[in-house]
Amino acid sequence: MAGYTHGAYGIMKDAVIANVAEASSATVAIGTLPVHLLPDYSGLVGAPIAMSDATAKNEFGYSDTWGTFTLCEVMQGFLGGSSGNIGGLYCINALDPSKHKAASDTEVSVTFVDGVGTIADELAIVSTIAVDGVTAENTSASYDWVSGKITIRAAGATGAKDVTYRRVTPNAVTAADIIAAIEVVDDLYPLWNIIPNVLIAPGWSENPTVYAALVAKAQSIDGHFIGFVLADIPTSAATIEDAIAWKAANGYTSKYSKVCWPCMTDAAGAFYHLSTLYAREMMRNDALNDGVPYVTASNTVVSNGGVCLANGTAVRLYNEHGNSLNEYGISTAIAWGGQVRLWGGHTAGFIYSAADNEASAIFDTNIRMLCYIINGFQTRWINSIDQPMTLALRDTILFAEQSLLDGLVAQGALIGTPTVQFQRSSNPNSDIVQGNFTWDISATPTPQFKTARAVVAYTTDGFDAYIESEGE
Repeated sequence: MAGYTHGAYGIMKDAVIANVAEASSATVAIGTLPVHLLPDYSGLVGAPIAMSDATAKNEFGYSDTWGTFTLCEVMQGFLGGSSGNIGGLYCINALDPSKHKAASDTEVSVTFVDGVGTIADELAIVSTIAVDGVTAENTSASYDWVSGKITIRAAGATGAKDVTYRRVTPNAVTAADIIAAIEVVDDLYPLWNIIPNVLIAPGWSENPTVYAALVAKAQSIDGHFIGFVLADIPTSAATIEDAIAWKAANGYTSKYSKVCWPCMTDAAGAFYHLSTLYAREMMRNDALNDGVPYVTASNTVVSNGGVCLANGTAVRLYNEHGNSLNEYGISTAIAWGGQVRLWGGHTAGFIYSAADNEASAIFDTNIRMLCYIINGFQTRWINSIDQPMTLALRDTILFAEQSLLDGLVAQGALIGTPTVQFQRSSNPNSDIVQGNFTWDISATPTPQFKTARAVVAYTTDGFDAYIESEGE
């Protein structure tokens, strides 16, 4: 082992991994929320927020302006759909109203009736609203995301009153703010007992510096866990050829990521980044399979809407168009049979024509299964750390991990005969004397059924039916 270590760890190798497990799936989305629309947004900036159902819109702020408040797209996609809530969603908001705000107040005239008035400004920082002639103690305000209005209650106010407030400036949020929020992903396990194994930042992941930060974090979450990134190629790359060239030029090629292009709308006309939809369907499939990530989100029907660019321009993508993107490790969505379905089971590290495609990088389920095995090993054996490393403990770990691997084979998540070994080559005396021990695990994730071919040949044998058999 390199460097000082203390605890349970997992290591990813090119062809073999070292460690095993069971871990529930969780998506962490990084972006911006309209928390300024809440009377009190303390604790909602730069900290993980757990979201379980559509009530999150009232608890954490919501706006239909998804391009400005990027996490609202994720909230709707995961929690507001007709197919029910998709669990395991955690958001990290980088919009700080105390920092990202206008330099001066806005003043408007509001008509009050029985002490109640309204304004329609979703950029107003609710906690800064003041009514002329009414003390702060006698003033309150609340936002209704359905109507898009802020209701102001000012005791004794009647008729026209001057109302002042400060406006938030979402466009002041920078890639550096998002990258700082990505670092907060490390807090999920120590504080919440959550392994953040899928990372997304729709609206931001098309920035190469943000993508690089996401991929770096995915490979070392809290110094222990390994996750998977879903990112988008900007639709300023307006054609298939442009998207392929942009991906290569900007280095969106990590096997720890899936890269998507273009975008889509649902039947109601709501606009989504494909990274959001792939993450949602990954979580759905994981939940249906006891948290084991061996079923890809590719070929999942997601909408009766359409595939489009960010500006709403429709994009004609059918099966073979999708394959042209998949060939270069770009996941997409295609129209098929009157529906739109996600299309592409590869990681961003896959290129069909490459001579040296790493096996673990071919399918998203390959790398996610290996991460699953690594992450679970660490959570399972942390309680044994600092106990005497007896031969019995060595064998307990061997037998327990082998049993789990065999269970994954029975489930269909792995194939063949996965093994866990405690080998001399991985445990030299120089490591053992330091209390460092390694179990080597070899596992083969079940490959995806990517292509089905029926080979049909014409034969003249059927003509024999015209000829009566001799002697009849």
